[in-house]
Amino acid sequence: MTKHLGPIRRRLFSFKGALRVKIRNRPKVFAVGMNKTGTTSLDGYFKSCGFITSPQAIFEALADDYHAGNWEEITRAIRRYETFQDNAFANATEEFLNHLVREFPRSKFILTVRDSEEQWYQSLVRFHSNVFFKGQTNITWQDVKAVDYIRPGRIYDLMISVVGSEELPPYDRGAWTRYYRDHNERVRRRFAGDD
Repeated sequence: MTKHLGPIRRRLFSFKGALRVKIRNRPKVFAVGMNKTGTTSLDGYFKSCGFITSPQAIFEALADDYHAGNWEEITRAIRRYETFQDNAFANATEEFLNHLVREFPRSKFILTVRDSEEQWYQSLVRFHSNVFFKGQTNITWQDVKAVDYIRPGRIYDLMISVVGSEELPPYDRGAWTRYYRDHNERVRRRFAGDD
């Protein structure tokens, strides 16, 4: 009997959190800058201001749903919190941004950027090297395929979607900086002229 209390407590906590968010009735705040642009620092600032911040792990677990265009569970999770950063917001498509605006019309969107594409690229490579590859610097596609993060192949899928094929190295500078630049331009274009 007691083994079922964990899921019950989690549901109760989730319900209480959602109720608190509903009662407070604050606009949602989405940090839509790419990872490694200060989004974690911004999340810390939100926490210090008393916002109900979303745990990144929830949205990382829903990454495959996001990429499949199945946003129902993501939308449900968003309703339980006030601020958001990184997955799936750091690589939001224009369609997903439009979905967020429709579902949460009072929302605010913050695009965080680095001083340069090169600075962002170096930070990303350094972070990935430390987190996924134990400090290794000469990373191959075999190394990427061996990473088991959230699910086997998740990091490979992300990286191949950015780089395009294994004919280029996993951290091809041109592909990654283009990915960063395209994302920033997409967000700016989507919100051009908005308050």
